[in-house]
Amino acid sequence: MLIIFFHMSVRQLHDQTDRLYFITFTCLNYLPLFEETNLYSFICEQFQILSTEGYRICGFVIMPNHLHFLLYVPLGENLNQRIGTMKRFMSYAIVKRLKQLGLIHRLEFMRNQVNFTDRSRGKRHDVFEPSFDGRLCMSRDMADQKLQYMHHNPCSGKWNLASDYVDYVWSSARYYEYGENERFEFLVRYEEYV
Repeated sequence: MLIIFFHMSVRQLHDQTDRLYFITFTCLNYLPLFEETNLYSFICEQFQILSTEGYRICGFVIMPNHLHFLLYVPLGENLNQRIGTMKRFMSYAIVKRLKQLGLIHRLEFMRNQVNFTDRSRGKRHDVFEPSFDGRLCMSRDMADQKLQYMHHNPCSGKWNLASDYVDYVWSSARYYEYGENERFEFLVRYEEYV
C-alpha cells in the first residue's frame, strides 16, 4: 500500500524581512471555499491593503480552494502575524457569505473541526488548514520558477479552469505576459526584490 503525505508548514517562524517569499495557504480540507463564496475580489482587496502597508505583491493565483502569491516583506515587518491577520479577515468574510448563501452544512462541518483549545478561546469555525507555507525565494530563478508554477496552476492537473493560463482571471499571468494590470493595480514585478 502506497501512502502519500502532503506537507504543509505548521507554525513555522518566518522572521527574515526585506525578502521575497512564496506563500501558500489552503482552505480547510481543501474545500472550494473561495469559489463557493466568490471571495476572489475580497482577496484582491486584502492584497491592496498589504501593498499600502509596504508589502509588495509580485504575483498571485487564487484557486477555488487555495492561494499562492509572491510577497515582498518589508524590513521589520512580522510576516507570520500579518498573514494570520489576513487569514482571520478572510475567515470572517467566508463565514458571513456561507451564512448568506444558506450553506449550513458547510458551516456545521467547519464548526465541528475546531479543536477544544481553540473552541475555549472563542473560535467558532475552522476555515483554513493550520498556518501557511512560506518559502524564501533566494534567487530570481527560484522566484521565476514559483511564478511559472502559480500561473500554470489553473490549467494543470484536475483544475482546467481556463483553456490558456493567461486567460485565467484571478492570476497575475496577464500582467507578466502582456503588462496588463488595470484590474490588479497592487502588482509589481518581482525582479527588484530578489
